[in-house]
Amino acid sequence: MFIPLQHAKFSLDVSGIAGFFGGEESFAAMSSVHLIRGRRFFGWYNSPGSYFVAKKYGTLCHRRIWKGLFPGETVDPEEMLGLDGRIGPQYIGTQSGTTMLTTGHLAYLLTQYCKHLAETEQKPGMKLTIFDKLNNEAIEKFLDSQKTNGLPVNSLSTAGIIWMSLTISASLGAAIVSAVLWHDWPCFAAIFVGIICNGVSCLVLGSGKLRLNVPNPSSHSPPGDGIFWYDSQAVLITGGSEVISEKAISILTRGKFQLFYPQDKDYNYIGIVAFMLTVQVLAQLFLLPQATLIGQILFLFSFAVSWAYNAYLASMDREQLQIDLLRNILGNPVPLNLGSSRIRRTVAVVASAFYLKPFNALGYLSHLLPNDTPVWTPWKEHI
Repeated sequence: MFIPLQHAKFSLDVSGIAGFFGGEESFAAMSSVHLIRGRRFFGWYNSPGSYFVAKKYGTLCHRRIWKGLFPGETVDPEEMLGLDGRIGPQYIGTQSGTTMLTTGHLAYLLTQYCKHLAETEQKPGMKLTIFDKLNNEAIEKFLDSQKTNGLPVNSLSTAGIIWMSLTISASLGAAIVSAVLWHDWPCFAAIFVGIICNGVSCLVLGSGKLRLNVPNPSSHSPPGDGIFWYDSQAVLITGGSEVISEKAISILTRGKFQLFYPQDKDYNYIGIVAFMLTVQVLAQLFLLPQATLIGQILFLFSFAVSWAYNAYLASMDREQLQIDLLRNILGNPVPLNLGSSRIRRTVAVVASAFYLKPFNALGYLSHLLPNDTPVWTPWKEHI
């Protein structure tokens, strides 16, 4: 049987890159599996960087046996995947009197969304954004529906579907060609092991349910209208003609994304997957030197296509995906269009006071403008 390059005087040492090349891209691609609908079912390709992914996900496991195999500080899945950990701006409740010097990840996402609204270049001054029609009914409806339907994540784009199809076809095609045409079983086994391990990994790691965890405020809580205040940005939240509930504000101030595995609270299945990815590296290190040169080239081809697809997934702005998700949770509120203009800090404080009508206007002004001089004190009392 004729095998291309059968008598070549050199061979490719691709086994050295089997588990290490493209690790960061592969982990970044795997991190988006919970933010893209159906992504977990389409991981059947020979992905590089499996050892890097195994070390990352192995630190989630709680059992001592997994900690021995994958040492490192135990982290929460939300923090590791960038779904939590950001610090939001301070919040002042103008009707409830609540003052929070820092808020959470969701408030950070809101300010990042407002930061780029109608702005093409950075200018000095404060940027003031107003959400004057936050819909209580839409928020309550979502909180009820997420118990059964989960969070409304985005779908993969048309370009992503094409990339995915090409990547899966490249890995399957390389495995079939190496086995059927040239009977290169070591190459076939190396590619097939990569396909199975990555596919199972996506299924297991993507089985986690993403939900919004929101503390329940008292039913007697006052309206939640307030302001998020940052160095160069202010975001006003109000229900407009309606009374905005404290629960709606709690989503932004104290709510957080939570990724949980109902059937795997100790992350044992994740530990098994991490171990399987490690075994994949060892198996490919053993199999590839026994493959023919053309088989090694086919393996490298499947790796290259998979790396390009992982790089495409890694290029997706996961923060923007989370912002889109937050907007869906809040009922896609439309901010009041103030253009791209920026204003002085004093003007922003006074405008927000007139708009929100705080029950303690003097205290509100003194908190945001802490200047107790003979000039400023009468000015604030007059305002």
